[in-house]
Amino acid sequence: SRSNVQHRPDWSRGRTSDRPRPLVPATAEGKTCVMPRATAVSADARRTNAALIFERLLDHGPCSRKAIREATGLVSGTVTAIVAELIARGLVRETGELVATGGRPRRILDLVPGRVLGAAAAVTKDRVGVELVDLGGRTRWSASTPHRGAVEGAAPLVAALAGLLDDARDAADGVPGAWYSGAVVAVPGLVVGDDRLLITLEMPLRDLALVEQTGSRLRRPQPIRLLNSGRTAALAEWAALPPAGRPRLMAYVASLAHGVSGGLVEDGRLVGGEHGLAGEVGHIVVDALGEPCECGARGCLTTLLATDRLLLAAGVPAGEVSALGEGGIDRLVRLLEDCNAPARAAVERAAFGLAAATATLSNLTDVGLVVMGGHLLALRPWIGGVVTEVLESRARVNVVFNPRVREGGAAEDTVRAGMVQALRSRVGADPLAVPVVA
Repeated sequence: SRSNVQHRPDWSRGRTSDRPRPLVPATAEGKTCVMPRATAVSADARRTNAALIFERLLDHGPCSRKAIREATGLVSGTVTAIVAELIARGLVRETGELVATGGRPRRILDLVPGRVLGAAAAVTKDRVGVELVDLGGRTRWSASTPHRGAVEGAAPLVAALAGLLDDARDAADGVPGAWYSGAVVAVPGLVVGDDRLLITLEMPLRDLALVEQTGSRLRRPQPIRLLNSGRTAALAEWAALPPAGRPRLMAYVASLAHGVSGGLVEDGRLVGGEHGLAGEVGHIVVDALGEPCECGARGCLTTLLATDRLLLAAGVPAGEVSALGEGGIDRLVRLLEDCNAPARAAVERAAFGLAAATATLSNLTDVGLVVMGGHLLALRPWIGGVVTEVLESRARVNVVFNPRVREGGAAEDTVRAGMVQALRSRVGADPLAVPVVA
């Protein structure tokens, strides 16, 4: 018979069915008692099943209970009970529509996107912008404010962020029937443990406990998750893939004005590693004798592929490169189109570095798909052939142990889209945490 629980590997916690029952000391008769943890296991199974059903509705939209049973492998009684709980929490509703099946008509279930709201906060070197969004990605409120973090350090940044998150929660309180789930904050820098900004080249900030400091200034506490901007873009690209075509493990690589960002996504959730830094492809060493990198190593991919490094290698003066900022990619493309020899040589060298980093990433993770984004989209005519050639040469030896590679850019604002996906994932991991509607 089919089990009520469909387990997914989760190496940080172990599978529910693999957890040992706790032992208690021997009784007076010398017999050891085994005390089953039925309540705890039952609660775990209930949360797991609710997450399976809720994520099915998130990804595939309106469907019947029968379709959910067939997709998840859960038995009828479990689906009926969990759906009833999701309806009680206002997350799911019956649309009133019926679908004919040749037997009894099936009632259609759909999500209620506006039941849960969350704040998506994007930090740049001189502004903080916050949107209050629902599970469908619709903006319900937004605001932005400048800060002087690049000049004065952490204090003005923390004050601006805390003020806008308080305002976002106040706005959520004004939406009838909505429950506020907390905030996701995206920053341009290395993030450790979803709460600490280790370093950012945009501002003079080092080892900043941004979540703790922001939380201490809030009028009311709220959950805050801190993410690197590149990782939020990785989530956006994964979410944009057709559900049937999503790999179990996807990597995202993007060249930017001042670096190379990336991230790993497994089954819709970011892979963090020991400190939350997994997927930093920009710091894979591709030339051990190469130029120094800000991370302390030499020859990292970012020293070859970052747009400012390419412009400097092409002979553009440092002052001009600094002034170009994000517009540097347009200048680089013009040089390439004009057949500028130094520019083409620099981009060719970077293309081989990208190919090597992609191959290394594949070796270490067995990733199924690599999505290229950022300035790589503009550079594709000059780098795409090199990456394809390297991977195809590997495929001739081992056709399986190679990732697919595709262009990204599915969302106009990948950072925003990634934060929406992070908020959806938070609710999807435990939808029963949403309170019952009063």
